[in-house]
Amino acid sequence: MKAAAITAKLVDMRNVGTHKVLKLTIHVPEEEALKAIAAFGWPTGVAPVDVAIAQLDLSKVQQKETTRRADDDSTTTAPEAAPREQRRFSDLSLPQRAGMLCNEPAFWTYLQEHYSERCRLLNEGTDSEKAALILRSLCMVKSRSELNEGDSSGRTFLHLESGYRLWMKFPELTA
Repeated sequence: MKAAAITAKLVDMRNVGTHKVLKLTIHVPEEEALKAIAAFGWPTGVAPVDVAIAQLDLSKVQQKETTRRADDDSTTTAPEAAPREQRRFSDLSLPQRAGMLCNEPAFWTYLQEHYSERCRLLNEGTDSEKAALILRSLCMVKSRSELNEGDSSGRTFLHLESGYRLWMKFPELTA
């Protein structure tokens, strides 16, 4: 097992007396969701994932980074890239979201469970390529770039995306 570290926010704690445990609610930013799923899979009560918890003092992390840059005695310094503006997943265009969705391994699993007949017909290609093909077929477009919120292709994609998100949160309810 490979170690992974993902920055998140602890937002709630509750005692679960019947199990004699403390339940922690941790929010991971949407931008880190794929990284979290790749690192931890999809834990369940039957198959939990061992993790460690540590509080981060981000001011110290930033101080160390600043000190490290100041200690760098190289004579040539590359210009620092401007910080990228963080955008919410929901603010991305439908084609961008569709592209990201097709690269999520869990999305291919979702498609196999819910559109098994179409998925069985595909023998070649990576899972993300197969997911893209099924998505284009369901949305009736030749390219994901044709997805448009104002027509049936966009509505179909949004329905597919919301079904997938619901399945991710409650897989036992959507089977």
